[in-house]
Amino acid sequence: MSNHPKKRRPDVGLGALKSLLAGLKAALTATLLALLSTTASAQTFDGSFESGNLQSVSSLGPDRYAVTLRPDSSSTQRQWFYFSVRGAAGRTLTFELTPFDIASPWASGMTPCVTRDPDDPAAWGRVPAAQTAWSAGRLTFAYTFADDAPVWFAYSFAYTATRAAALVSEIEGSPFATRRTIGHSLQGRALEVLEVTEGPRNDKVGVWVQARQHPAECGSSWTCEAFLRWLIGDSASARALREHAVVQVLPMVNPDGVALGNYRTNFAGLDLNRQWNVASLAVSPEVYLVQQELAALEATHGLELFLDLHTHSSELKNWVFGESGSAQFDQRERGYAQAIEAEFSDFSFALSSFANGTTGAVAKTRVHQLYPDALTYTQEQTYHTLTYGPNVGAPITVARYEEMGVALGEAFVTFNAWSPSWETYCAPKVNSLGCTAGLFASGAPTFSGPDDFTVHATNVLSNSLGIYFWGAAPESSPLLGGLLCVRPPLIRTTAAMSGGSGPGLDCSGAYAFHWSQAKFFGAGLFPGARVHGQFWARDAMHPDGTGVSLTAGIAFTVQP
Repeated sequence: MSNHPKKRRPDVGLGALKSLLAGLKAALTATLLALLSTTASAQTFDGSFESGNLQSVSSLGPDRYAVTLRPDSSSTQRQWFYFSVRGAAGRTLTFELTPFDIASPWASGMTPCVTRDPDDPAAWGRVPAAQTAWSAGRLTFAYTFADDAPVWFAYSFAYTATRAAALVSEIEGSPFATRRTIGHSLQGRALEVLEVTEGPRNDKVGVWVQARQHPAECGSSWTCEAFLRWLIGDSASARALREHAVVQVLPMVNPDGVALGNYRTNFAGLDLNRQWNVASLAVSPEVYLVQQELAALEATHGLELFLDLHTHSSELKNWVFGESGSAQFDQRERGYAQAIEAEFSDFSFALSSFANGTTGAVAKTRVHQLYPDALTYTQEQTYHTLTYGPNVGAPITVARYEEMGVALGEAFVTFNAWSPSWETYCAPKVNSLGCTAGLFASGAPTFSGPDDFTVHATNVLSNSLGIYFWGAAPESSPLLGGLLCVRPPLIRTTAAMSGGSGPGLDCSGAYAFHWSQAKFFGAGLFPGARVHGQFWARDAMHPDGTGVSLTAGIAFTVQP
């Protein structure tokens, strides 16, 4: 038996025990909250989406990161970047990006593009110059995050291959457009051409417009999209171009390079705009297939204009590289460039260049060698700003790229002194389903030729009764809750109805009126006469009780 006395347990009261447990709970809660807070504020970088470029990210200290750019596929070129960052609410992060092949855009003051919604052109902006610095080949910029939602940063206003494909599908819905796949890229992406034209003129010329040989040059895509939207629109100049030309547009020459997030090359690591004299299906099918299409366009209509859209990495100007030839050719080649400047002050004719290449490796030179009568250009735009004009020093926006697209079309019409054979005018009256019936025409009304001119009324109530009224002069006076657009006396003609699943159930009805001089016999028509028309449709359920809806007016000139 031990003689040592037993140790007594400390006398801990109930209150002291509760206090101890409460302290432990508070400590654990604080630790857990700290862990959760750290997790919530952790930044997530992502460049694994379409057109993304992000090779690696490493921490340089609190809220400062080194971002390394991935080179092009099968190439060493690096310039394009596109990545997102999320989970940085209320914090200002600083990013150091390397390496870059070209310093000039950053040295001249360009700043990264930024957006919270890359699918919305209007949402793109730029990191302020005060938060951006360029030194020793390193781009550094800071950004303050409003919340934890992702923010995207890019070399330019990103325009993906998916957006281009959606654009093709949208434009295809126009009655003036058709779509065809001319082949596929090395990775199997479709090369899709839109052909836009209107009417049966036999003397139409061929026009070819293309964009995005170089993946990073997103400005060319925004310009091309705006050109296409203008081209299928109802402006008088767009109609004139459709009537006088067969316009073929390839919105994306290099879909692989764009989807992969390359700066300048296709999947094989080749600069497509240096492949035009050696193009092959094996390594540059994109150029090879375009060359086949150009040959076909030349054979059927004659190639009048070749326009290759680009964005320049270092120049602070918008201009064209043209070609040189005979005195007559040079006058025309420069004339179109002057017309562009007259349409859009961001463009400079004085800073444009007209000199032939020697090897034919570049698109505009090779096309000129093959088709010496065609107007042939590399059209360039700045990535950042201009050194001249009313917008001098102001960073380029998506909207200004889009203005260029419209100017390219308007200028070509002005340069050729083309005018449309028809136009719309006067305000329409909405029907009982809220649809606005519209009028458009196709073809040219000849005085004694075939019935090759058609006026279409669309968005009419299905299976409703309708009638065209024609007159020799325009009008705009109140009638039946709308406007009478044709001055009496009126000639009434019927039209063929199509579409609709039942009386007035939807707005899928359409009427077609086929022109012929015989239909207007005795009306004093002659070549050069102007005819005005309007379509009236029965609408028994119209809330104003008139029982009719009216389209806008349409006017056309009788051709010889």
